[in-house]
Amino acid sequence: MEDDLLSIKEIARQLEVPESNVRYWRDRFEDYLPVVGEGRKRRYKKQALDIFQAIRDGYQANQSTEDIARDLARNYPRTMRVAPDEPAQDPAAEIQSVHSPFESVQTLVQSQAKTLEHLASSLNASHSLDPRLKELQHRQEVLHKALASLWKHHKMQRRQLHEARMESAQARAEQQKLEQRLQSLEHVVAEHAEAQREERHKLEKEIGQYRYWLKKLVAHLDPERQGNSCS
Repeated sequence: MEDDLLSIKEIARQLEVPESNVRYWRDRFEDYLPVVGEGRKRRYKKQALDIFQAIRDGYQANQSTEDIARDLARNYPRTMRVAPDEPAQDPAAEIQSVHSPFESVQTLVQSQAKTLEHLASSLNASHSLDPRLKELQHRQEVLHKALASLWKHHKMQRRQLHEARMESAQARAEQQKLEQRLQSLEHVVAEHAEAQREERHKLEKEIGQYRYWLKKLVAHLDPERQGNSCS
C-alpha cells in the first residue's frame, strides 16, 4: 500500500516543477487532496497527482486561485485525511452500535449542528479578515504566477540550450567528416602527381633511347653522309 503513496518530492519530480510550488498548492487546496498521515509522514494517493496537475495547468493558464478552486470543486470531491495505521471504521459497525432509530437520528442531527457551527465560525472569520491580509494573499498569488512563468521560461531556455548544443555537436561532427574527406583527397592527389612524375621520367628515358638508336640507324643506312659529316 505504501508503494502507491507519493511524497511532495516525488510529485514535484513527476510534474517537473519546484517543490515549493507543490507545497504552496498543497496548502491552498488541501481539501481536495487525498492524503494519508500527518506531518512529515504525510503522503498522497496517486489520484492526487491528477489534482496537482490540474492546479499547475490552471496557474500556467493565468487562472486565479478562486477559479482553480471552482474547477476542482466541479471535478473532484473533497477528501478526508486518514491515518495510515488506523483503519477506517466499518459503516456496518456504526449502524450496529446504535440501539434505536431515534438515537441514530439524534446523533446525525447533533453532528450536522456541529458542522454548521463550524462553517458559521469559519464564515465569520473570513468576513473579518484584515484587508492587509487579503492584499498579501493577492501579492502572494501574483508572485506565485510570476514564479510559474519564470520556471516555464527557464525550462524553455534549457531546452533551447540543449538543442543548440546538439546542433553544435552535429556541426563539429560534419566538420570533422569534411576535414577527413579533404585529407583523403589530398593524399589521392599527391599519389596521382607522384605517379605522373614517374611516368614522365620513364617516357623521357624511353625517348632518349629512341633518339640514340635512330642516330645509329641513320648512320648505318647513309655512311657517306656520316663520312662527310666527320670530314
